[in-house]
Amino acid sequence: MRGGTRLDAQPERAAATSRLIGGLASARTFESLRDRDFRWFFIATLGLNATMNMQLLARGYLVFELTGSYAALGTMALFLSVVMLGFSLYGGVLADRSSKRVMVQLGELGGALTAAAVAVLLFMDQLRYEHLLIAAMAQGATSGMIFPALQSMPPEIVGPSRLQNAVSLNMAGMNSMRLLGPTLGGILLAIIGAEWVYVLMTALFVVSIVLFVRVPKRTPEPSQTSKRGGIGEIREGVSYALRTPTVFLLLALSFVTSLLGMPYIRILPGFVADVLNGDAAQLGLMMSVAGLGSLVGALALASLAPRGRGRLLLLSVAVTGLGLTAISASSNN
Repeated sequence: MRGGTRLDAQPERAAATSRLIGGLASARTFESLRDRDFRWFFIATLGLNATMNMQLLARGYLVFELTGSYAALGTMALFLSVVMLGFSLYGGVLADRSSKRVMVQLGELGGALTAAAVAVLLFMDQLRYEHLLIAAMAQGATSGMIFPALQSMPPEIVGPSRLQNAVSLNMAGMNSMRLLGPTLGGILLAIIGAEWVYVLMTALFVVSIVLFVRVPKRTPEPSQTSKRGGIGEIREGVSYALRTPTVFLLLALSFVTSLLGMPYIRILPGFVADVLNGDAAQLGLMMSVAGLGSLVGALALASLAPRGRGRLLLLSVAVTGLGLTAISASSNN
């Protein structure tokens, strides 16, 4: 009887152990959200990323509606990227010298004003392709100021012990908005029209600005690096990347992946309209699928130990190539 009792208890112990392990994994995945300041940062960032992804969809849709040209889509992406690259270099230096929270809020204010201007032009029925090019460059400038500051805020908020988890959760939040933002934007474009979508984006920018007020403002203390000029710090950063093999390889891989793997998202409005005969809602769905995969990957990354992540990175690049091959073989038949 006593032996039978022990045998009967084993499945219960196994189940309890399984629940405990599952609880620990869950706690590890979301542990940074226990920090109140990081929670406000996380929520405010969700609003910002939702707006950015809706803007990407709406602008591409409008450009193809106005021009019917893939070259116009590519030109818009080029203008945005060049401006964002230039501002990102200086934005990173500025983030080391000033309040990152204020930088993000000022960038969002610029984004809100740009979205409001496009909304007004749409209501007046005066929007032209040139206006969208200017709006794209404005987004490039504001993004170049926002994202260097945004990416360097988690270390100040959570500290070294939770940094890896905080960064992974922040990526998960960003990718969840890559899923929800285009879906909502595409549906609203089809139902209420582009002008009201831009009004909504303006409102979301403002909400995010207000939410960031709850994130403590931290101004960096004067340091030796802050005494150098901005160009000197950029030169030092490039030199460090070139002489550090791991950093150089990661940057090179990121560059190649961005150059060859990401442009599809810019021409997707034309692809959906020409190849799939789809509308704005279907465009939003297509853009959201990429966000779903990124969200799953980011949540998995938040739960994994540091070992083996290099192989996972290479595997993800290979899967990206396979996905693009599948898209190229798609048709409406």
